[in-house]
Amino acid sequence: MGRMRKDDNGQNAMIPSFPTDNLYKLITIMGLALIIASTYLFGPFGHSVIPDIRKGAADALILHHRLKAAGLAPSPLPEKLGTVEPADLYEANDALIQSLSHDAPGYAELRKMNEDLLLERTRQWSLDAERRVNQETFHVGWYSGSAMFILGLVFWFLNFQRHQDRLSIEQLKSAMYETKLKEWDLFERTSGADKREGHASTPSSPNDTALYS
Repeated sequence: MGRMRKDDNGQNAMIPSFPTDNLYKLITIMGLALIIASTYLFGPFGHSVIPDIRKGAADALILHHRLKAAGLAPSPLPEKLGTVEPADLYEANDALIQSLSHDAPGYAELRKMNEDLLLERTRQWSLDAERRVNQETFHVGWYSGSAMFILGLVFWFLNFQRHQDRLSIEQLKSAMYETKLKEWDLFERTSGADKREGHASTPSSPNDTALYS
């Protein structure tokens, strides 16, 4: 549909209206696609860092006890090791290890354990940061897609589909009414033809009656 306007010659010209039906459908489809993409790419089905965090915590606890066994006094490990920067824990442990004599038993092994712990916890830190970004992206994409999907459906139904349904019902009623009119017209013509045939075969005068006697 469109609206009328006057052109340069003063004639009525049809201005095509914006295809709102396609727009609402596009918004709905885009919202659904955003939900699916967010769930598939950034949803809870991705890589889990929980096993890695537990491994890092176990390595930190082992090193902590090894430092104690070497006669050192490391600071107590925090309850949530993931909140501590990997470099901070490494430097604190390395300062204790450096206080030992380089010829002391286990010195090289302690340094190696501390370096391995730094690498492992740095990897975990990066994975956990990636997980948080993915989680935030998933929430933004999922909620945005849901809003687009719901609004697209609502506006599509209110502004287009219900009018199309009403028009379809009216067209169906009109077609049914026209069909009944045609059936009635056919019935009347058939009845009229039967009546005319009946009158033609009925005697209309005494002479005609003699023909039938």
